Amino acid sequence: MVFNTLWTILLGVIGGIVSSLIVSKVFLIQSEYQIQVKYVDSIIRKIGYISAFLQFKKYILEVSYNHDVEIIKEMQEKGYHSEAEYYAAHADMNWISEDAVQKIIREEIGKVAKSIQDDFANNPVDDPQLIILIRDIITYIHDVSSVKELTFSHISQLKEKEKTLLNKYDSCLKMSWKKLMKLVAKDKMMIVLFIIVALLIVGTIVAFLNKI
Repeated sequence: MVFNTLWTILLGVIGGIVSSLIVSKVFLIQSEYQIQVKYVDSIIRKIGYISAFLQFKKYILEVSYNHDVEIIKEMQEKGYHSEAEYYAAHADMNWISEDAVQKIIREEIGKVAKSIQDDFANNPVDDPQLIILIRDIITYIHDVSSVKELTFSHISQLKEKEKTLLNKYDSCLKMSWKKLMKLVAKDKMMIVLFIIVALLIVGTIVAFLNKI
């Protein structure tokens, strides 16, 4: 009688310990994944800075194009023979060099790209889906850094790649039960705990069938 009581208590204690370990480990796995997501999030935010500069450059190109059309129209109307004559007639205007602005934008994009590359030195990511996203980000940063002149075409291509990155990132943010279970199933400690639980269940069933 005492043995059965103690045996029941022992099984309850072991079951409680195992179940608490499983729950704790599941929360730990989820927490570790969120740490990886936060790391990627910091990089995505910096990509947002690059996106803002690209959008600013696109706006400058649009303004510049419209201004060029206006210059041609006014030159025709007033009989200017060259752009030099046009600018001489508007000497009181405070002109801003498009090349100078592009240089500033390129420098700022370069700084952000370099910052992201530095972040890769402390990469904590080991989730397969996030690793693929990081690789795509590395390719994107290389593409951004390699462009010598930001044209409408280059900006459109980079914005499209950025959109793809954001879609993949949004997919990674969704911590579904299915994804969590995959992470749990791959964890070595969880595998050991599951084996212990399985053995206890099998042992209990065998003992019941054999009326031990």
